[in-house]
Amino acid sequence: MSLVIRPACEDDLSGLQALHSANWQTTYAPCFKAGALDAPLTAMMAQKWVPDVLDKAEVAVAEWDGALAGFALWDPGHKDGPYLDNLHTAAGMRGKGVGRHLMRAICADLRRRGLSSLSLVVLEENKATRRVYRHWGGVEGPVFDDPLLGETVPARRVFWPDLDVLEACLAGDATRRRGGS
Repeated sequence: MSLVIRPACEDDLSGLQALHSANWQTTYAPCFKAGALDAPLTAMMAQKWVPDVLDKAEVAVAEWDGALAGFALWDPGHKDGPYLDNLHTAAGMRGKGVGRHLMRAICADLRRRGLSSLSLVVLEENKATRRVYRHWGGVEGPVFDDPLLGETVPARRVFWPDLDVLEACLAGDATRRRGGS
């Protein structure tokens, strides 16, 4: 079994859209009114996963033995500083380190650019993911109202003011998984 992280290409877009939509439908169902994750979500994803997304942001694909295992989309030049727009792992690949490896790739890219911080927004209801981000040293901000799919949902900004902390936490995960201290 091998994990490969590589830049996304146009051929990946339909798979990324499908994975992104599937994760939203599973994870965010409790956050939205009935129907919001049907046609409105399909329309939002169709607008997002067009070829110019590859020119506007960085997109990395994680493949496990050649199959899509996850992806990350980030904007190093975001007006508020380096911003992680999406980090998703396929349902059957969770707990295998895919997200951790994608975060390492993001950190490496930001370091090459001379950047040293990262932020993202996560829905308040997404408690499992929030727990992972805290485990990785992320600092949660206060709850705010995030307009999504024609609704307003509670969300939080998560911030890593120093990539050294994030990278140390990611390395700590690897050490614990190998049985180290």
